Amino acid sequence: MKLIFQIYLKFLAKIILKKFRPKIIAICGSTNKSTAVAAMARVLSPQMEAAASPKNFNAEIGIPLSILRIVPEGASKIERWSSIALRALQQVFSLKTYPKIILLEFGMHAPMDAEKALSIATPDICIFTNLAPSILSHTDKSEQYNKTFSYFLRRLPKDTALITNADDPHLEELAQFFPDKVSRYGQNPPSDWKLSEITDTDSGQEFNIARNGEIFQVKIREFGLHHAYIAAAAFALSSELKLDLKKIQQEFCK
Repeated sequence: MKLIFQIYLKFLAKIILKKFRPKIIAICGSTNKSTAVAAMARVLSPQMEAAASPKNFNAEIGIPLSILRIVPEGASKIERWSSIALRALQQVFSLKTYPKIILLEFGMHAPMDAEKALSIATPDICIFTNLAPSILSHTDKSEQYNKTFSYFLRRLPKDTALITNADDPHLEELAQFFPDKVSRYGQNPPSDWKLSEITDTDSGQEFNIARNGEIFQVKIREFGLHHAYIAAAAFALSSELKLDLKKIQQEFCK
């Protein structure tokens, strides 16, 4: 039953993608994917309408539901599945417009997960957050993630734009599999979008993001270094989308 449901949702989601052809942005990595999706959707939306995956909607059911723009409501499993099936079909016929971009969270723990995600949606832009050391502390997990993400990267079209964390050595180990167009963010070389002057404040953090001599001073209301990295990735994404970076800076500072 579950497999049939997955195939059904995938079929309808692909109809939506073919009909509206939004630019697909995949957020990948072992941690902070949902946080990145939400933050990027927020700062991009004033310039370009963006749809985004709800938190943890990142697998065979969640990705199609994100594309179909359906958030299930509480009910028993059978009732929920039947209700979602009907709503999904209605969406295919009722949607008249669609955002120009959609940010999708891709959850992948094995090559088969990567294959399933790519069979639903092929990203135009792929953003890697990290491969967290805590996830990779055991040798078997390290090998599994290396196998999974190297497989994913090899399956990406060559014209996919990749935005990746230059400070994550596990990601840099996969550089041989990167597509031709790569942009890196982080505090260290070879970052294209360089983070510096990261300082905690009473209300959050302040830091600089620099590229080609241009420096953006950013203030955010969140604590935690990963939020600064997400902001740097968002600048890289905004540049790829040819958005006004000064406006992105202003949105982060709100």
